[in-house]
Amino acid sequence: MRDKEFACRCCNANPDNRRGFIAGAVAALVAVGSALRPSTALAAGDAIRDAAPQPGDFLTWQAKSKRGPHLTLDDLKMNARQLVALPVDPASGTVRDGSRFNQIMLTRLDTGELDEATLARSAEGVVAYSAMCTHDACPVSSWDGDTRQYVCPCHQSRFDATAGGNLVSGPAYRPLPALPLRLSGNGELVVDAPFTARVGGGR
Repeated sequence: MRDKEFACRCCNANPDNRRGFIAGAVAALVAVGSALRPSTALAAGDAIRDAAPQPGDFLTWQAKSKRGPHLTLDDLKMNARQLVALPVDPASGTVRDGSRFNQIMLTRLDTGELDEATLARSAEGVVAYSAMCTHDACPVSSWDGDTRQYVCPCHQSRFDATAGGNLVSGPAYRPLPALPLRLSGNGELVVDAPFTARVGGGR
């Protein structure tokens, strides 16, 4: 009986206390819900990171220790092993590193070695291709400078960098998707159009 009387005194005898208690409880529930629900800004940031390279994107180093500066023509040596880069959203400065399928191989070649279609997609001889093999989506990390061919170390598929990433040999199913580039007024490498084909393994 005393417990019942005590409850009545708390709830009914002092309405201000009751209203304060209810308001506090509601505020606590709202706070918990906000903490459990991702913010709109966070979700938008993830969408930018996951998105494939977009026209207008800059490029930066894949290695986190080097990220920040936009890659320029001068960052690539002629006929050197491919440099792996990631696209950068120009509006937010966010690096699109949410998917490994966003990794891009860059190689600088003599423009006279490129076929017509590859030359048109290059930025003064800098060609760009997906770094994922079209066989099993392994990273294409090897380079044969004598033949100007990319080599996948997993199953030895070879792709011609001078001819649109065409498949030369191996179990891969199709050419490497190419990424058209252009140069900005400051000599920075810029994505000019989306990948020419689906990125990843399979036919």
